[in-house]
Amino acid sequence: MKEITGEEFIKLLKSNINTIENYSIIDEITINPLQVSSFNKVSKCYFKGSLKLMGNIKQKEPENLKNLIISDSIIEKSIVINRCSFELLKLEMIVCNDSIFSISECNLGDLDVNYLDVKSKQFSITHNTFKYKFKLNNVTALNASFILRHNTFNPKEKTFFRSCMIHDCTILNCDISNNDFGSDLRFTNNKLGLEDKYSNNSFKNCVFNSASFYETDFGYSTTFKECRFEESVLFEKLKNEITTKLEFTECLFKSSASFKKSRLNCITFKNCIFQSSSFFENSFFNLININNSVFEKTAFFDDIQIKKIYDCNRKTIRIIKFNLQKSENKIDYNKFRIYEFEAYKKDLIHYIKEYRKDQKLSHYRKREIKTFKRDLLILNITGLFSVYGTDWKRALKCTIIFGLFFYSLLYFIEFYVLLNLQGNSNFWIGAFRFFLLTDFYSPFLERQFLNNGFSWLILVLGKIIIAFGIYEMIQAFRKFKA
Repeated sequence: MKEITGEEFIKLLKSNINTIENYSIIDEITINPLQVSSFNKVSKCYFKGSLKLMGNIKQKEPENLKNLIISDSIIEKSIVINRCSFELLKLEMIVCNDSIFSISECNLGDLDVNYLDVKSKQFSITHNTFKYKFKLNNVTALNASFILRHNTFNPKEKTFFRSCMIHDCTILNCDISNNDFGSDLRFTNNKLGLEDKYSNNSFKNCVFNSASFYETDFGYSTTFKECRFEESVLFEKLKNEITTKLEFTECLFKSSASFKKSRLNCITFKNCIFQSSSFFENSFFNLININNSVFEKTAFFDDIQIKKIYDCNRKTIRIIKFNLQKSENKIDYNKFRIYEFEAYKKDLIHYIKEYRKDQKLSHYRKREIKTFKRDLLILNITGLFSVYGTDWKRALKCTIIFGLFFYSLLYFIEFYVLLNLQGNSNFWIGAFRFFLLTDFYSPFLERQFLNNGFSWLILVLGKIIIAFGIYEMIQAFRKFKA
């Protein structure tokens, strides 16, 4: 590898040599791109200082923009590209060891970055305009905060070839904000990290058209805030159910949004609007929260799994249940109907505890608390008997067990307390008559009523319990009916 100065390297760029390779540049390089030839490829070079391409927006751009390719090179200090215009800027297999990697205030046709290892403290792409393609592929930046701000992508009419792609990258402290993405964004198979648990990856005030975040690991915490999705967006097969907390705040989804087969620790929607259909089918979340968000069309939650469903708030469960009902998914609807009742039970217990602490205002709420207590009693009984009208087998067992309990109590009182020696003491014959709802005669005497008030009370309570159990069993058989 031949060692040259920065001035000698600049002379090579200005010459008509298309490929510059196998050079070691010993000092810093600062050059105006307008001074170089129309096409340059720099390969297998070692820059001991910084590489700076510094343009001037006041200068008139040439009709034919430059093409610059830098590949398979090491840059010990900063890479700074500022106020430049290129038809093609391609960086591949680059190692940047120190300080800054920055592309700012540039007008670029294509930016193509492949296999870039950024070891500097800052990795930023800001205030640029990209006319055709933007591509970051296999970029690793474990020590630098990744900043993508105030960029405009594909401002001209849409074509098949125009796209923005960030693929298979590992980036830290991601800050993507105030960008107007063009016709197509592919943010796929990436891994986002954080410097510490108090940091946050963020997408803020961005405009997306067609977008995909397929198989991306959003790290410990990522927030989409005040973003607008103009066309369909895919958040499918997102991964990291152990740690990832994904939050959408004040976002607008104008077209379909799909979260199918995603596996996340927690997903939250706050003040979001879904104007078209949304899909959460076959997804897995430890926890989901939906607060003050509107689904204008059906949201499909078929076969969704929520590990900590009893930690979800009642409004979230109700929204999911309502959309399952709209999509006529009766199987999952019945599951979330149970979850809603359990959440309501938890809320009732909380309200009653708060009432007991609230001595000053308690007399204003007495009637309300009485209603809460009655509701809690009903929920406890229906939950015990048939899991809220969904388990006929349990309803049958409870009917038999509680019926036999009341009958045994009546049998004991009649024959061992009152010493009724006239009746038939056969236990099972009387039990059969006790389970006949319309038979209010004594189970132990032929067409004679009981003559003890306490025995009557047990008989009536037993009949009520048996009738309730039969009703719950019928309801369970009808759970898939309209």
